[in-house]
Amino acid sequence: MAIYILIAAAAAFLTAALISTFKLRTTRLEIPLRNLPDEFDGFKLVHISDLHNASFGKGNRRLVSRIKKCEPDCVMMTGDFAGGVSFERPERGASHRLCLALKPLPVYVSLGNHELRLVYRHPDLLEKQIADLHETGCVLLHNSACRIEKNGAHINLFGLSLEGARHKGVHPFRIPEGTLDGTLKPVDGEVNILMAHIPQFFPQYADAGYDLVLSGHIHGGIVRIPGLGGVFSPTRRLFPEYCYGLYERGRTKMFVTAGLGRAFIPLRFLCRPEVAEIVLKKAE
Repeated sequence: MAIYILIAAAAAFLTAALISTFKLRTTRLEIPLRNLPDEFDGFKLVHISDLHNASFGKGNRRLVSRIKKCEPDCVMMTGDFAGGVSFERPERGASHRLCLALKPLPVYVSLGNHELRLVYRHPDLLEKQIADLHETGCVLLHNSACRIEKNGAHINLFGLSLEGARHKGVHPFRIPEGTLDGTLKPVDGEVNILMAHIPQFFPQYADAGYDLVLSGHIHGGIVRIPGLGGVFSPTRRLFPEYCYGLYERGRTKMFVTAGLGRAFIPLRFLCRPEVAEIVLKKAE
């Protein structure tokens, strides 16, 4: 009898893990922002991150269909698309194909650690990835900024590319002094959104004065335990602080998506791949 119970438990666990790994979900939330122009009240964006070459149907058609079904005003992609699990093979990356499939939606892209760590070993391939993205017509924000305009009003969008290749040891992640005071400096009295792949620097993002930060990287903790949250992290620490969901610090809000793909652990558990549908609202 015990062996049958173990088999049934293993089958249930495997089924839950497969659903958690391959079945997409859409998370919907409204985020109120002060100084939001009337023209952007109700502005809808889709936030995705950490595809890691995962495939949701041929050509990622299930992913593309789910994003387009949201009918967003734009799509914001916060890194770790091109590198995949084997970041030494960036030519297999899916970011440029995904950008092409999402047309005619405006797509804004920032880079993640799986792209940026190429600079230490394969800088020519990083440049190829950047060139491929530019060819799709997306807006690549590589430590740069742009305006999103609507009916004569605008909000400011920034993309942070963090130096480093890992959390510890050689080439640890860091924000060089002055990075958030130059091109990436928020504009007083306006709405400023930062796409920053790694959420661990949330205190610095908040101190800089951004209204909204969009991050990924942690994959929601990969395994989520009800009441306890996400378990694992690329930092190799259990129960990471900025793991998944909406965080607030002063005037700054940060949404950390659970992401889409897998990295150092091939399966997810109770942490389904996510398309985040975010509606901006005027703060009352």
